[in-house]
Amino acid sequence: MPKKATQEQKPQTSQAPDDEYEETIVVADLNGVLDVDSVNRAFRNGNISLRFANTDRPLVQVGQSVFAGEWNETMGTDIIFQKNGKDQDNNYEFLAKSSTRLSTNKAIVSCSNESKE
Repeated sequence: MPKKATQEQKPQTSQAPDDEYEETIVVADLNGVLDVDSVNRAFRNGNISLRFANTDRPLVQVGQSVFAGEWNETMGTDIIFQKNGKDQDNNYEFLAKSSTRLSTNKAIVSCSNESKE
């Protein structure tokens, strides 16, 4: 199961109990046929989701593509940076670190039409 990426700042949460959430940064390897444009489009539209994250076999959905994964310890530490501002200097700031990575392979989803008699 995953270890949470460590962040420098505490994530913001709403005060209403129904709206509480916990932000976790996940480093994931998505293996399979996937192009950069479809990933960017899914990201912009909020069509990326992680399901069954607290299990040994989580699923990642990116647009219409589904990936089955497993949690692995890294050989070192993944360090995640985010771009700081929109200036031309390419300044980046530390966002998080993680010693766990989600490795996935593209899954084929099929519908089972088995009927119980």
